[in-house]
Amino acid sequence: MLSKPGMFEAPSAASVPPLDDYIQPTLSHALRVWWAYYWRTTLIAGFYGIFVSFTLRSVYASAGPNSAWVSWAKQAQDFILTAIVAIFVLDYILQKQFKHFRIGLLSAASAIERHDVPVTLWRSMRVWWSFTWRNIVGSVIGYVVVILPFSWLIGITRPPEFVAAFLLLLVGFAVAGLVALFVIYSSILDEEFGDFRVALLPRKEVVPVAPVAAPAASDAP
Repeated sequence: MLSKPGMFEAPSAASVPPLDDYIQPTLSHALRVWWAYYWRTTLIAGFYGIFVSFTLRSVYASAGPNSAWVSWAKQAQDFILTAIVAIFVLDYILQKQFKHFRIGLLSAASAIERHDVPVTLWRSMRVWWSFTWRNIVGSVIGYVVVILPFSWLIGITRPPEFVAAFLLLLVGFAVAGLVALFVIYSSILDEEFGDFRVALLPRKEVVPVAPVAAPAASDAP
């Protein structure tokens, strides 16, 4: 694993390996990757979530509103749907070109000569699993350290119900976003996953091909 600076530190020259096409990950890079992942996953999972919920509404209605499994089914439905969408979004992100850099997969550092390796669904799932389990652990810690004490504070101060719900939702989104950002920066970018690592590389600029001039018509009669 190549060493990265802290989230709020500038990369030092000594920490950059001797690769001409290597870009040292910074918090700014991680923030761009996180946003590209977050809005796509949220939008797509939300759209399909509405569709699936509408499809299963009759099933939930026939079970009765007081059925314990209905609540669990809805939560599992959201989690499973988000997880599936996240795999394909990550697969896209691992091949994405950003404004000033791109993400690519390189052969592991132990290889004699580093080279690009193709992004496959299996490799994307390995990155997804590493991101997901760390995100779950970080979210549990964030819940215990931040959200739970904040909930107690809300209960003590007793603000209006809609204000309390909004504040809890806002804090929940903030904690989830910060945890995901930290995981992307610390455990995804520039990290090895078996035979490959996720690297930041210069953009592949598309060189326009000059049109081939048509041969001039012959002046001969």
